[in-house]
Order: sequence, then C-alpha cells, then structure tokens
Amino acid sequence: MGRKRRRISGESRAGQGKIIGGQWPDKRLDLLYYGDSLFSLTINPILGGEIFINSSGKATYWRNGLEARGYVSRWGFYAALRDNHESPLLGKPEYLTKRDGGNVKNQTDWSEMTGGVTYGWKWGNIGLVKDALQWGNNYNGANIFGGRNPSFVQLKLNINPVKWFDFNYFHGWLNSMVVDSTESYWVINSYGSDYREVYHKKFIAANMFTFTPFRNLKVSAGNSIVYDGETMNPAYLIPLLFYKSVDHSDYGH
Repeated sequence: MGRKRRRISGESRAGQGKIIGGQWPDKRLDLLYYGDSLFSLTINPILGGEIFINSSGKATYWRNGLEARGYVSRWGFYAALRDNHESPLLGKPEYLTKRDGGNVKNQTDWSEMTGGVTYGWKWGNIGLVKDALQWGNNYNGANIFGGRNPSFVQLKLNINPVKWFDFNYFHGWLNSMVVDSTESYWVINSYGSDYREVYHKKFIAANMFTFTPFRNLKVSAGNSIVYDGETMNPAYLIPLLFYKSVDHSDYGH
C-alpha cells in the first residue's frame, strides 16, 4: 500500500466510553463485576477493529474474545482470549512494522491466549504468566524487548525494596517453530493420518537492575540469553547471574 492512509479504529469492552445521560460514567461498565475486601472478579467481552484505506486499497483487522481478572487477598489472576482476523496480513516477518506477531492459521487468522497467576507484597511481586513482554524506553517501539512478539510462558520477578533500586527478572519458555524431525511422528485417527510436528525446545532468561541516583535519572544494566536444549537449564533460574559466563562454562554442555 502507499504511504498516505486513513485509519479508523476502536475497541469496546462492555460499555467502556459509553455516555449515560449526557455524562461520562464514573467507572467502566463491566459485563460482570464483584468485589469486597478479600475477593474481586471482573469479566468483560472484547470487540474491536481497524480499517486502513488509501489509494492502493483497503485492509481490515478485527478482534473478538473474552477477558477476566481478579484477586484473592495477595493473589492476582487474569486470562484473556482474543481471536484476530486481518486481511491482508500486515504483520508478516518480512515487513518492518509495529503489528503484533502471532502463529497465523488460515492465512489471515490467529488466536492469542494470555493469562497468569501472581503474588504480591509491599515491595515486590512474582508470577507465572503467559503474556507479551516490554522492557525499555521508546518513541517507536521499546529498545530492549519490544512487546510485539507472540506471548510466551514466563516466570517473572520484580522487587522494589527501596525508592532508589528496582530489579526485574524473568525466565521464559519459547516456541522455536523449528521442527525436530527425530521427535516428530505420524498418527492415525478417525480423521485420517496426521504428522505431529515436535519443535526444538528454546528458552530465554533476562535480568535488569535499575538505580535512581537522582529524581529524574534512572540508570539500568542487565543481561539476557536465549538458549536451547532438551531440558531447561536451572542455572538460568538464578536471577542475579551474568548469563553469558554461564553459557561459556561447561554446565549443561
């Protein structure tokens, strides 16, 4: 498509942004909401879309699904399922684009399931989640982890024990999409024969230390690694390590 385009977009989540009696409501209207001092639950539908139009033609994108989130004491939980439909597909790997990635099926459709369970305390939180990840400052996409990749399962840790120090860590299980022919196999069922593709295992780990020496200055340092293997390397579950040194050692080789 050409350079100039007109974009129309929007997303509705159970009445968000709806005007009642000529005034904005005090809070978002939910499909289902319950809350007390111990337990809270919110459930909402997801519906939205975009239309791109220029002299070369038209592209459409729309999504639908359901989301839920809540907490029990210090435990939090959330889940969201989105079905995405885009025609033509604007987020292909060969395009320089800010579109979100996904495992596309039927040429134009993909689904995205995110969710997790977290536990929080006064100066930190930990969680096992399946979600996208974004680290770093940006004007046109975050400069460490951009957040546009498909979601993946990760163990996350964040601690902020004092005002001048913040620490983030995660270990993730990636989908390599690289077929391991030695582990793949054929199966026969009522639908016929099917080749079950088994992918090579792939993992990622990263940490980041952030210091605030002055009010408007933050200094961060950290490291990350992507590694493969038949099983997860427990050394990368240690949040404070310099992972390149671990990779250079004989551990796991």
